Amino acid sequence: MAKAKFFVFEKLDDNKYYWEFRWQKQKFSGGPFENRRYALKDLETVIPLIGDAPMCRVSGEIDEKDVASPGSMDKYPLYFMLYTNDNDRWAWWCRHKIDGTLFRSSECASIADGFSSFDDAMESAKKLRSIIEHAEIVDGAGVMIPYMKFSPEFSQKYEIGDMHPSYEFIKKNKL
Repeated sequence: MAKAKFFVFEKLDDNKYYWEFRWQKQKFSGGPFENRRYALKDLETVIPLIGDAPMCRVSGEIDEKDVASPGSMDKYPLYFMLYTNDNDRWAWWCRHKIDGTLFRSSECASIADGFSSFDDAMESAKKLRSIIEHAEIVDGAGVMIPYMKFSPEFSQKYEIGDMHPSYEFIKKNKL
């Protein structure tokens, strides 16, 4: 299975920077930003919000055209809607407040017709939320961006290191 990644890159047609999350066939993005530093700063704001992405229990089926987020969720870039289908099986949709549906549980679960309980559906949604929250942050060529480009708090919380071999030695020996 391909790793989830946030790509930070410059578009040559407008000389602006963007970040884009990619996992399997799904993607969503942020930007434009004046420079790479601003794009990374935005990710430092967005990624913790994704980790806290709300889970909304919905009664009834979700309409494909229902892309508006519930009012209390406006500050979050993503949210999850959990619902029961006609067979009393639970399912969820991960929604982006601008782009609409990103992921559906049937695309991520081995049981295509849903989960037998609300708790199972919730656990599955939390797993995807964690995949997004802990995705690697890389440049346009897919090379991991080192810790020095992020705030110390963010680097520590998300365990962003340095690619140089000496970094692991220094970290291990607490030098």
